[in-house]
Amino acid sequence: MTNKALSVLHVSGVKKRGGGENHLLNLSKGLQENGVQTITIAPRDAQILKEFERCGLEYQPARLKFKMDPLFVWEIIRICKKRKVSIVHAHDPIAMFLVIMASYFYNVPTAVYSKKTSFPIKNRRKTLYKYNHPVFKKVICVSKEVERVAQQSLKNPLKTATIYNGSNLNLLRQLTGRFDLREKLDLDPKTFVILHIANHTKPKDLPTLMRVVERFKNDRSVHFVQIGRHTSHTIPILETQKNRGLEERITFLGEVPQASAYLRQADVSLITSKSEGLPQVIYESMFYKVPIVSTKAGGIPEVIEDEQNGFLSDIGDDRHLEGRIREVLNSRLHEMLEISYSKVKSQFDSNFMVSNTIKLYKSLLQ
Repeated sequence: MTNKALSVLHVSGVKKRGGGENHLLNLSKGLQENGVQTITIAPRDAQILKEFERCGLEYQPARLKFKMDPLFVWEIIRICKKRKVSIVHAHDPIAMFLVIMASYFYNVPTAVYSKKTSFPIKNRRKTLYKYNHPVFKKVICVSKEVERVAQQSLKNPLKTATIYNGSNLNLLRQLTGRFDLREKLDLDPKTFVILHIANHTKPKDLPTLMRVVERFKNDRSVHFVQIGRHTSHTIPILETQKNRGLEERITFLGEVPQASAYLRQADVSLITSKSEGLPQVIYESMFYKVPIVSTKAGGIPEVIEDEQNGFLSDIGDDRHLEGRIREVLNSRLHEMLEISYSKVKSQFDSNFMVSNTIKLYKSLLQ
């Protein structure tokens, strides 16, 4: 089967932009560049659609007022019929449910689902029903750890496959920040900048970040910068910043376009997550040759080997994370950073993800 014979419908039920949407964007670009007919259906107000339009990728906005909106379901069916879709790829739990709904009214083509978090699948009847539904022939996992977790809840463990997301290295080469972090924050040019890029969600564990910051409270040579979308979890974090007198030690910039570009200006890339699939910031930090200090959440240890191409700590261990950061700031890490750079180029360029996904699609159709 040739690539041109493939016709793929991506289904997204997410409105906010996150790591999963970056994966969808990179995959769609890669499939199109490899001659695969690709279209994405997403909610009308989904943030990712602006990126699809800018990149010249085909998409279909649809109404999604609630998780079971029948108009969205009918649109999935319409596209499948019109485009003679051969693969339906669901990218989030809402999309998963919408594809199942469509299967009640139409013989949906071969479908797959991407699992991007290491959360255990909830032991609920509805959730287990979705993951084990016969419409989905494969659950594509972003790491071996995510695959291990998924297999615990699947009737057929062979239903899983691991395909690492990787990062679009060509795009990273072109990115530049709109401002200089040290100038914007009026920092001394010699200040060590520790950058934490993550939306304010529970899995990213910002309380641990704040405990780490507090350990540097009296160290004026260090400044933490946090970039990420504010959510309901933000209020207690900002209260911690104020109540513990950490305003001069950490700055919250909120959501910043092309946040990964600012890794170029950082001395440390810090990840404090307690649950992950495999975050894009890992690949981005490796590419920009920024030392990584991270927890062992999800699939991160599959990419970062402790003291080989980064530094790992147990989840929630702020004392150990502090020690790792100080170790980085007092070390010369040229060889380690070169190992990271070589590894991301040879194993985690998004081109590998696209190629492996195409092979999976074809194997299911054959």
